[in-house]
Amino acid sequence: MYEIMAQYRSVETELLSTLLEQKQGHKPKGLSSSAKWERMERIYGDLYEIYGELAIIPTVINNLLTRNNHELFATAGFTLAKYLETDKAGRCNNFIGNPNLKALGDFYDPSLRNGTHHKTAKINKAKQKIVLKIGKGGKSEKVWSFVEYTEHCNELYARCLVLLTIFYRIIQ
Repeated sequence: MYEIMAQYRSVETELLSTLLEQKQGHKPKGLSSSAKWERMERIYGDLYEIYGELAIIPTVINNLLTRNNHELFATAGFTLAKYLETDKAGRCNNFIGNPNLKALGDFYDPSLRNGTHHKTAKINKAKQKIVLKIGKGGKSEKVWSFVEYTEHCNELYARCLVLLTIFYRIIQ
């Protein structure tokens, strides 16, 4: 928890520009006064990796709620051990059908993670547009505004904190 909080704090200035709107329930829009891409580029992907590990928490909760066994998945022969070996891109698939847990899968976007961590993202600083190469071989492009990117960082950070809080309550 301290590691993720320290990482967030290292780029907090860039993320705070959208946080106030998000806290008031508004979708951030416009340009950011603090678009420092060099500092921000890997933050979403780092949060994504942490969240992908933490996704086991809503996964086993969903298994308990729907099948009365934390290790039992809907797919025959699929086990918790196999789940842990899966690609992180599908980590939310088990619980997104549960209306009580669905929101935990929002803002978890493998194309955004891959585009920033595989160094295929380019930013137009004047327009604050991030162009990501996505799909197999990066043959497609997806454009994000810097504000959308910071929104996703804030939201994924918040979801990490929620799951870490649940984890600490479980182990206590």
